[in-house]
Amino acid sequence: MPSLPGPMRVCRGLGHPLVPPILLALWLGVIVGVSSWPDPQPPLVGNRGWLAPATHLGLYGGLGVLLVWNLVRRLPRPGPVRGAFLPACALGLLVGMLDEAYQNLVPGRDPSWGDVAVDALGAAIGAGVTTWAIARRLIP
Repeated sequence: MPSLPGPMRVCRGLGHPLVPPILLALWLGVIVGVSSWPDPQPPLVGNRGWLAPATHLGLYGGLGVLLVWNLVRRLPRPGPVRGAFLPACALGLLVGMLDEAYQNLVPGRDPSWGDVAVDALGAAIGAGVTTWAIARRLIP
């Protein structure tokens, strides 16, 4: 078999069954790492302005993508991919709540229901876009 070009080799490698759970675990580690940062100061990830909600949306949007990717791989085939959307949203909300509870233990961090809401919104956006893209076969 001839050698595949670089991007094709990468896409083919993403089909390994351990890739989605490993990426999910790494992403959860990133979320915990960001939450473990004591007393974030503006302008990096401060509690004022647009950057803190954008950080939450980005982190949890990525989580929503990875949750759907992991859940879809466990659904019976052929099955509706949309069956992964609600569980991914619920798991994103649960992770957001646990993350905010954890922040209560970190010096200089304060838990916030507003952050939980933005986390859940980010997870829903990531899960929704991924579910839509998989359903339309834009991504495998």
